[in-house]
Amino acid sequence: MTVLVKYDHFKEAVFAGSATQVEYEKLKTQYAAIDKTAESAAAEFSKTDHRFIIARPGSYISAFLLTLRKTRWPLDTVRILYNALSPAIQKSNNGKEVMAVIREIDDNSAGEPAKDFTTTDLNAKSLSLSGFKGRYVLLDFWGSWCVPCR
Repeated sequence: MTVLVKYDHFKEAVFAGSATQVEYEKLKTQYAAIDKTAESAAAEFSKTDHRFIIARPGSYISAFLLTLRKTRWPLDTVRILYNALSPAIQKSNNGKEVMAVIREIDDNSAGEPAKDFTTTDLNAKSLSLSGFKGRYVLLDFWGSWCVPCR
């Protein structure tokens, strides 16, 4: 790999010398062709990523794109695309991350027993999900930082 960069202009650096970089440059060209002001821009980016992953199952960029989309795309889509990746890419850090998410979603799917956890209640007393075994429990998770949740 070579990097050409001028002092204090790091964002304008030019990388060369790897197949992955060439693939990334082609992907950037496809992104540049998308009208970012259109309402359908997000869907077009998603389709572009999907096509890239299908066309290049042996690319580290495919695994990276899949990590970005792993919770935004339907689980079946993620699973199919992951399974289509080459074994080397599946074993990459990004590939392992995608597989971990697939397993976690599978383990926490409807019909599966909820994972036990312990937290504190409003009175600072310990509260465990397993303490409610045999009773109906409604779990309502939300984030104080999430405006729609509030």
